[in-house]
Amino acid sequence: MNLFKLAMLTVSTAAAVAVSGCKCTEVENKMLNAPWEKSKFFKKITHKTGVVSYLLTTDVSHNQQSLYFVTKEMTDDGRFLVFQLVDEEDFSRDNLRIYRTIAYIDFLHDTLTVTDIRTLRGGNGAYVDPANARIFCMSDAGLHMLDLRKGEKKSRLITPMPESIKKLGKNFRYYCTHLTMSKDNKKAFLDLQYDDSFTHGVLNVEDGTFTPWATTPFYANHGQFNPQDPDMAMCAWEVDWVDSKGRQHHIRDHKELYYPRLWIMRSNGKRQMIPSVTNYATHEVWAQDGKGFIFCSTNNNQGVIYHDLATGLQRQVMTPVWLEKENRAATASHADISSDNRYIVCDIGAGVSAGYPWRMAFGNTETGKTTIIYDDLQAYRTPEMPRTLLHPHPHPHFVFKDKVIVSTYFPELKKMQIMLTPVEQLIKANDR
Repeated sequence: MNLFKLAMLTVSTAAAVAVSGCKCTEVENKMLNAPWEKSKFFKKITHKTGVVSYLLTTDVSHNQQSLYFVTKEMTDDGRFLVFQLVDEEDFSRDNLRIYRTIAYIDFLHDTLTVTDIRTLRGGNGAYVDPANARIFCMSDAGLHMLDLRKGEKKSRLITPMPESIKKLGKNFRYYCTHLTMSKDNKKAFLDLQYDDSFTHGVLNVEDGTFTPWATTPFYANHGQFNPQDPDMAMCAWEVDWVDSKGRQHHIRDHKELYYPRLWIMRSNGKRQMIPSVTNYATHEVWAQDGKGFIFCSTNNNQGVIYHDLATGLQRQVMTPVWLEKENRAATASHADISSDNRYIVCDIGAGVSAGYPWRMAFGNTETGKTTIIYDDLQAYRTPEMPRTLLHPHPHPHFVFKDKVIVSTYFPELKKMQIMLTPVEQLIKANDR
């Protein structure tokens, strides 16, 4: 089904009531404790491991995918689930202009709404404010917002694009990899890629000014605000990129003593490279208390590492998973950490290609014990034809105040679907 025809679609079996600033009653709150169990949009599945999940069954587009890769897809009250719609691939098109359309489910009314928010394959990823049930996104016009509690379908421009950004360059690839907002939603962190330059800074939502923090000589993306400190952000030195003259640049071209993936940016213009204890890092994400961050390391199967900002110390918080059938260890590709830093969830790929199968695991950072959620997820594409432009990885996230894990699942070849996995069962299994 064509997404352009769906821009204003709302699916409902009960009349959806637009509620502004809804404060749910006690009965409604009870209903929202496990809304996926009652929703017509989900079905219960049991993995071979015995773990129970709930799979989205509605096909509004060919693919329903979780958000990439720091954004929480569900609001803290459990009422709204946000995800993205992606059509089938067309390799004849401009790869960078493949769009994803944002949609959301309102569990209170059991409705599904497709919004007008469209994000690029390579950037401008939307941000969900889980506390206030709002979606923020960037476009050429500026910063937009959509209020989920008002049942909105169209986003509203709240901060026009500053002239100071427009003057930076001619050709903007994107304004952010995936948008993040300060805790009070008054600032947006942008990692701008334009022409052959990379500038990082903050857009002030109220007065519309842009304050640049730094311009890097290397491709630094994946910008994300520290959840507690709006004067600090983290960026990543991307693995490779191609400049406007067609020249390829690779992170390994720079003979650094350490693999230079991890960078801390500050509002005073200073930046600091954080060496990995394993000399490799990928897919970094802040802990919610802002006191540190985690990253994945595949060097010597080191698992998931936590970096403490105050001490500079790093420690392993999730060990590699031992695969009995294959007689080898497997490490995380993407990971997330619970708000109390006690639990880790990660996906595990046999390789970076979409032709490989996937596993997903849950671990306790204090005991080191691991529980397999599933170990038999088929590949998105065949090993013979692994090419894909859609980044089809599970990308698991803790959401709904750590009550559930959202991820992308492949129910069949070349198809993505949203999956919810309740966490309580994983904690009990892990404590046995």
